[in-house]
Amino acid sequence: MKRFFCILTSSFFLVSLSISHAGKKEVSWSPESFQDLTLEEALEIASDHNRSLKSARQNLRAANFGVAKAVAEFFPRITFNTQLTRFDDWTLSQMNFQEQLPPEFRFGFIRTPKNSYTSNLTITQPIYNGGKLWANLGTARALKRTGDYLLQKTTQDVMLETKTAYYNLLKAEELLKLRQDFLKSAKNNLKSVEAKLDVGLRSKSDVLRWEVQVAFEEGNLVKAENLFKVAQKNLKNLLGVDVPYDITVTELSNEKFDQTKPLFENLSEKDLTHLIEKWYRVTVRNNPTVGMMTSQVDMQKSLARMAWGEFQPSFNFSYQYGWQRDKDIYLNGQANWTAAVVMSVPLFTSFSNFSNLGQARANLNKAKAEKEDVLLTLKVNLTNAILNARSAFLTIDIAHKEVLSADENFKIIKDKFDLGLASNIDLLDAQVVYNTARVNETSALYDYLIALAQVDRVIGIVDFTSKLEE
Repeated sequence: MKRFFCILTSSFFLVSLSISHAGKKEVSWSPESFQDLTLEEALEIASDHNRSLKSARQNLRAANFGVAKAVAEFFPRITFNTQLTRFDDWTLSQMNFQEQLPPEFRFGFIRTPKNSYTSNLTITQPIYNGGKLWANLGTARALKRTGDYLLQKTTQDVMLETKTAYYNLLKAEELLKLRQDFLKSAKNNLKSVEAKLDVGLRSKSDVLRWEVQVAFEEGNLVKAENLFKVAQKNLKNLLGVDVPYDITVTELSNEKFDQTKPLFENLSEKDLTHLIEKWYRVTVRNNPTVGMMTSQVDMQKSLARMAWGEFQPSFNFSYQYGWQRDKDIYLNGQANWTAAVVMSVPLFTSFSNFSNLGQARANLNKAKAEKEDVLLTLKVNLTNAILNARSAFLTIDIAHKEVLSADENFKIIKDKFDLGLASNIDLLDAQVVYNTARVNETSALYDYLIALAQVDRVIGIVDFTSKLEE
């Protein structure tokens, strides 16, 4: 009884929380709300306003009501019924035939009116239903836990997507600045070559090549502007806001890179295996997909118990208090009551109970197999995520060295070009190599941050780099 009372109290507490949570008001945004937006602020806005998260919260709210409904099945059902009946004249005369008899033969006779009312109050209390009520409650509670884990999974998915969109916006902004610089540099070189053409130091073909390069950089700038607009739209969509002005984001420090440098620098295969095993144990505890599959197994167990209950007898208590047929709706007729305990035993159900039980057991085995598959898949996903992060980390160092090399080479070629010791094609090639190296370095940095966010998502925590010392 104590267990049942605890279930009842917790169920209606969850329902009350669900009702109170549903009344949030919409927020009116101002341009200042999205100026110098930090990553933490973006994640907070997404947590409150992302549409997928709102849907997941409503799904959990529905599951809470499902638990309350399952608890309510244990309580008695009380119904009040009133029936109005109108008889035709012939039927009425047959029912009141005793009116034609002498008074001494009318003992106990009550005249049936043409319009008659019959009312009764019925109370039905389930006593035992083959464990189906408890199995139904177990199913509802498993669905509620699934809703909890689904909300966690959706939250982590949204956090990953928001981080990715935030990093992509920063990346698009930096690439846009680079393209603007590249175009400015190409125009300066074009002016320099045109000036040398006027004094006979360069040919017309050199000018044409730089005009082509300027046009090429103008095209790249348009692409960068489009990429920036798309990144803006993606971030707004994930934040769950629709505002007509641009979002400005703050530049990131090198703190995360410095934190993870000891992790991926000089990482041996043995250390890599140990790292994966360590974080896999954390993943099994934290990843909500594992919890969802565990809840699915629990739900299938409850459904199997419910199917087994179809073979069991059921007992219900029924009490009915009624008022005899009368000419008006008022409850002033002669009262009567009945009380009964009803037993129902399924003798033959066309083998449907056997089919239901077999189906439930097969679904249970399927859920167990899917859980094992999820555990194996998580390890593969974790391995891929860590390897991708390691590869992205190494790419940053390579890209930085390429920038240093390309920058030094460009300076040398530019000095030679100004002295007339290098050709126009040499300068163009050096410029293109330098521009490409700068773009690759910027892309490598943000690809690494996105790879770290993917590791966070697989493990099921907000920031695994903050727990590296544990």
